[in-house]
Amino acid sequence: MRTPEQRCGRGTETPIRARASQGASLRASVRVPLALILTFALSACAPIGWQRYEQATEVEHASKNFKVTLPANWVRYNQAQRDVIIITRDGLRVQQIMAAYAPHDKAFDKIKKISAETMLPAELAELQIAEMKALGNLSNLEVLENTPTQLGGLPAFHVLTQFKNNDGLVLKIEMVGAVNAKGYYLMQYQAPDLHFFLRDRAAFQNIAASFIPQ
Repeated sequence: MRTPEQRCGRGTETPIRARASQGASLRASVRVPLALILTFALSACAPIGWQRYEQATEVEHASKNFKVTLPANWVRYNQAQRDVIIITRDGLRVQQIMAAYAPHDKAFDKIKKISAETMLPAELAELQIAEMKALGNLSNLEVLENTPTQLGGLPAFHVLTQFKNNDGLVLKIEMVGAVNAKGYYLMQYQAPDLHFFLRDRAAFQNIAASFIPQ
């Protein structure tokens, strides 16, 4: 799966200036391998642009299968047109939060596996980790935590991972995933371990807590 930049061509670098002093240097050096390590197929590119939320705002996924509340002063990346909601505070290379849905038969395209309503969280977590490793540029992915949790009242997995990019920078990826009769839901947060991951982790946790399946 390609990044939004790769799908739509170059020249889509985020215009948002990092607020922390570390942000400027990190944005020059962090090469996020898959934007949000997307494991769902992105549809055709939307017009280039960003949507800023001046206050906390509840939004509905294009599939109409779930809602989440996005935090104030974050912006939505409009090139992820239908299958994912992607937001950032300081730029996609600094931090990214994703909320996504896929029908069961499209849940794990890279490893050619499907999800099912009856799957246990541990099974889903194993498939999600395998999907990420199958992307190739995450061969050094390390699983730090793999525990059960809930997502919108659904039994879910919570997985925390980390990897090093080509510049040797450690990035962490946190995921919460669940299934129901309609399909597979994934919440995902990625940021450099240095400074940004802990700083913005609460925003991700609040978005996951706001998840409402429909």
